[in-house]
Amino acid sequence: MQFLAIHPAVLVATVSNGYIAFHAITQHLHHLNPVAALLLELCDGVRTKSEVCDFVRNAVGAQQGAENLLQHWLDQAIAADLLCQRMAPSPYPVPPSKELNGPELARLAARLRETGWIDVAFQCQARAAQLLPGDAEVCRHLGEIAYMLGFHEQARDAYSQCLRINPDDAELRHLLDSLDTAETRSTTSLHERVPSDYIRQLYSRFSTFYETNMVDELGYEGPQRLLEVILKSIGPRRQLIVLDLGCGTGLAGRLVRPLA
Repeated sequence: MQFLAIHPAVLVATVSNGYIAFHAITQHLHHLNPVAALLLELCDGVRTKSEVCDFVRNAVGAQQGAENLLQHWLDQAIAADLLCQRMAPSPYPVPPSKELNGPELARLAARLRETGWIDVAFQCQARAAQLLPGDAEVCRHLGEIAYMLGFHEQARDAYSQCLRINPDDAELRHLLDSLDTAETRSTTSLHERVPSDYIRQLYSRFSTFYETNMVDELGYEGPQRLLEVILKSIGPRRQLIVLDLGCGTGLAGRLVRPLA
């Protein structure tokens, strides 16, 4: 006789369309409907598979034939390491699986977003925003994910909450203006160009990671190619007077300095 318990590395969270279970070791994410979540919570180390199925069948009024489906799901959960089996019952009830907190959900959402699980990332980020209503970055990321999915109303709500926290954020004001629909925009509210305070804020932030993004991630070689053209043009001449217009972070300046 084997008794079922939740794997100690499994973390659970409530999301808008049900539940998720995240295995912290295997990094696998599982969607759970309410019955599956109930099955998981009943595996407390003192119940066998049959006892868990009997409890669920009696609790939700499932028909007798549903027991095979319940046992099949438990077998799948064991194979996925959501559950572990013990030959003897636990002397003490196993504590319920740990509920993911706000920061953990936000970090999980970021990983899911990077791997392309945008819809699940939205669920995790939305729950994180509920748990951390005063965290501007959590709200901002929720707005970004919602916009990626085409959820413009949710994106507007998230950006509005973020703007309430940071009322001087020019980028947020611009994003909210951009989210206005054509029906609600008036011709007087449309900008001929992006607001200057937004451009200043954008470039100030971009400058902190520009070189990493452009050179390391995107393989930008513009300054190196420019140097090759310059060397062909000037031949052996050196000790030049060089003016670098629009130098930005100085990627070209580093290369042409030996010529000056």
